[in-house]
Amino acid sequence: MGSGRWTHDRLGAFARPWAEREFGPAYASDIADILAKYTKYSGRRKPDLLEPETFSLVNYGEADRIVAEWQAITAKAEAIYRALPDKARDAFFQLVLYPAKGSAQVAELYIAAGRNRLYAEQGRAAANDLASRVRELFRADADLSWNYNHVMANGKWDHMMDQTHIGYTSWNDPPSNPMPEVREIEIPREAKMEAAHFTSKTAAPDARWEEIADYGRTLSSMTVFPASILPQHETPALEYRMYLFDSGTIKVNATVAPTLNFVPGRGLRFAVSFDDQPPQVVDALAQNTQKDWETSVKDSVRVVTSTHHLNSPGYHVLKIRMVDPGIVLQKIVVDPGGVKPSYLGPPESYHRF
Repeated sequence: MGSGRWTHDRLGAFARPWAEREFGPAYASDIADILAKYTKYSGRRKPDLLEPETFSLVNYGEADRIVAEWQAITAKAEAIYRALPDKARDAFFQLVLYPAKGSAQVAELYIAAGRNRLYAEQGRAAANDLASRVRELFRADADLSWNYNHVMANGKWDHMMDQTHIGYTSWNDPPSNPMPEVREIEIPREAKMEAAHFTSKTAAPDARWEEIADYGRTLSSMTVFPASILPQHETPALEYRMYLFDSGTIKVNATVAPTLNFVPGRGLRFAVSFDDQPPQVVDALAQNTQKDWETSVKDSVRVVTSTHHLNSPGYHVLKIRMVDPGIVLQKIVVDPGGVKPSYLGPPESYHRF
């Protein structure tokens, strides 16, 4: 192999014949591509010098793109590893799979740690999921090094991967791999999105929900205009998209203004439903004894409860529809169990418009 064979314009061609020599022709092109990419990606910043702030979490999709690139070559390397004969797997793990997968895990570890801190500052529930992901990736990194030291080639290369590679703050290596710091936030299991903080609203041809600023015990209120309208075939609706951590029985406590039944023969009704479930009609004046009236006067509100069943946790859409005119909606508390008593109710959950 002459010194002039690998000139600057042929450097990229070196990996394929090397891969064919070591692992045969079947996967030589793919292996060469993995080698080229993991050295390129690691060259952006060496894994031991990464930090949670290295890649942008908010601009140009940079962090997501970095993770996707690493995951792509790792998946390809793992597929080749499974397809190779047993006698070739140790060498492939040492020379191709370990550097690709190890670097990928460390990059994703730091990106997850950075996103965890950002989401914790924003009060987002996903911060806790990312904290768990950081712990998972940290364990996976330790497991991968252990596999290199103790499983590959029956432990022939024990201690080769003892060098620390996480948590560098100077050129001196830390005594052990410290997991990046993560933050967790306290997440209420119930959802509380103020009536005016709907995700979307739908108007009917002759009626619509509108906000009344500063009317209500907390923020404001939503009511239907014109106030004297009686519903025809369509009624206006409010929708609140939320993430619920529980399934099963769910209570919806709607705080409404203490309006009287001013339309003869009608109550003060509205309809409540989740997702595509049939609307459940509830009446704020279903219980309207002297004591109920006195309580509503003292509290300046009525609290109306409906009960629903959800088959799974996750994202759901709560829908509030007009039935009778005059309903004034102030606040909604979605309670899977565990809401604690208070006069004004729990503070509003984190939400985005």
